[in-house]
Amino acid sequence: MDFKLKNEYRCEKWQIMSKPLGSLFILALFFMFQGTGEVSAQPDEATQLAQITFPRDIADLHQALERLADGGILTIQPGVHRFTKSLKIDRDIQLIGTTDDPADTTIESSGEGCLVVTAENAKVQGLTLQVKFGEGNVTFNDPAILVTQGQSEFRKCRITSDSAFGVWFSGSSTDPTFVQCHIFNCRGAGIFVHKDSKGTFNNCEVYGYAKSGIEVQDENSDLKVINCKIYNGTANGILVRKGGKGTFDNCEVYGNMLSGIRVQENSDPKVTNCTIRDNKRRGIVIVSGSRGTYEHNMLSGNKLSAWYLDNPGTIIRTGNQPNE
Repeated sequence: MDFKLKNEYRCEKWQIMSKPLGSLFILALFFMFQGTGEVSAQPDEATQLAQITFPRDIADLHQALERLADGGILTIQPGVHRFTKSLKIDRDIQLIGTTDDPADTTIESSGEGCLVVTAENAKVQGLTLQVKFGEGNVTFNDPAILVTQGQSEFRKCRITSDSAFGVWFSGSSTDPTFVQCHIFNCRGAGIFVHKDSKGTFNNCEVYGYAKSGIEVQDENSDLKVINCKIYNGTANGILVRKGGKGTFDNCEVYGNMLSGIRVQENSDPKVTNCTIRDNKRRGIVIVSGSRGTYEHNMLSGNKLSAWYLDNPGTIIRTGNQPNE
């Protein structure tokens, strides 16, 4: 073979050999980059996300909570979203409805309560939180919202339960805030506060309860209720018992089947600037060693009497109409 033919043979042989080698090199690069995530944009299922829209992004609400990063926002689209197991809010996250009307977006539980909150500073806004067991399938164990720790905030929510309490606070480190919320049609009390817990309700409405609208129990339990309406329940509007405290200012308490406010068992609330009217028994009842400060309240239209006192402790009454 002459020199020219030999060189042509070598070139042709190299071109044939280089084609599969080039393909293998490109394929190796592809797998290498895919392994490092530089080619694939799909997040791993374990990736924590700062923002999630349910159900658009993740169809299961419990999974969406698990995927949400600390400080993240879970936006919930309109509709009725049903489940049977409580949502655990144990991190400082936000659950937000997408519209201005909380009736548009309902979280409904038929097996347990809706929310169990242990986060220090979570936020829930613009949602209906509803426990719906139905007739013949009723338990009194699970409130719609159970808060056992932290200073979480609930704003513009609707809260209802056909099986138990609406909102339940428990524990000395519990001090949440509810603003512009409606707690209604609860089979138990609308709001129950005990075991040294605290909290604030501002500009809320509580109505249609089977027990008391608000119940504060135990000597270190202390609730602030400001600019609220408590009405149309089948028991007392407000019940403070077993040494409980509470500040009730500029509230309306009316239309209850028993009394507007009942204070018993050495309790010590402060009631100021309130209207207590049109209750089926009495306006304010203070019994069994209970004390308290009652100032500048308007009592009218209560069927049996404005006041009822039986063996009270030290009471401060000034500027009420009537004052005795």
